[in-house]
Amino acid sequence: MTFAKRIAAVIAAATLAMLGGITPAGAATYSPMDGHYAYEYGCRADQQVIYHKVLYNGSGTALGYVDLMYSVNCHTAWAHAHSVKATSETWALYAYIHRNRDDRVEVDLVKNGGQDAYSEMLYDKDMTSYARITIDPNGCCGVEYTTRTSDY
Repeated sequence: MTFAKRIAAVIAAATLAMLGGITPAGAATYSPMDGHYAYEYGCRADQQVIYHKVLYNGSGTALGYVDLMYSVNCHTAWAHAHSVKATSETWALYAYIHRNRDDRVEVDLVKNGGQDAYSEMLYDKDMTSYARITIDPNGCCGVEYTTRTSDY
């Protein structure tokens, strides 16, 4: 994202705040970066993996993993979910980031055999969040496998 677009986002957020804010109930916005991807604001430059959790199926085979990502400069968290392999075009991979303070969730879905999903960011300074992965091998209505990281 260009510098001009960042400034425009900050001005838009400040205008909304002056007008009383316009956010859905239960979905507080703490930063103009809420709901945006880390690459849009350069937050991946100092990204850190806070927690890493492997997702196993019922027979102990690893299906993928989820990382709880964090940027110190941006004070944001996001989820990176990775599928070890996609067995079909109906394979669906979800990456969730959940902010505990207000239960706001951002999610990314990758279908058609994709192996990496990155959720949008949530502001996380002085708050806690966790990341979650869900894999649905049938893409809509099969058995889902899910796990989550610890809170950070």
